[in-house]
Amino acid sequence: RANSIDVNGTLMPQSYYESIINRAKRNSTVVYVAVEPKMRNHTIVRFLRERFGAVVLQGTPADDLGVLSRSPVLICSQGTFSWMAAFLSEGRELHLPYIAGKCEGASWLPWDQLFIHDDPRVVYHDSLNSNKWQTA
Repeated sequence: RANSIDVNGTLMPQSYYESIINRAKRNSTVVYVAVEPKMRNHTIVRFLRERFGAVVLQGTPADDLGVLSRSPVLICSQGTFSWMAAFLSEGRELHLPYIAGKCEGASWLPWDQLFIHDDPRVVYHDSLNSNKWQTA
């Protein structure tokens, strides 16, 4: 079992990752983090390593994408790498951020136009309110 997190794109608040991991984490779960090399020491990445024993992936982008797409639980940021992993995912849960209330309904960043609206594995989390979420 593994939870994978991609923080390559726009980083989400620490509470976003923490609340999802706390709900999804099982006793033997390993948390993997895919992040570009310059972000490996970011505050949120350090928090994930310290709090959850997260392992930072250090393979090629293709290797990291493979780990992400095969993970049973995928927690994504707003980056395109995350969304690509979600589209390719074989996992049972996909957690994706969105921004609610910015306009009517929900506003998505321009690169997230490929909204996954028909996959019951997808859970969207309001990036401005960690207690608000919706399924696809």
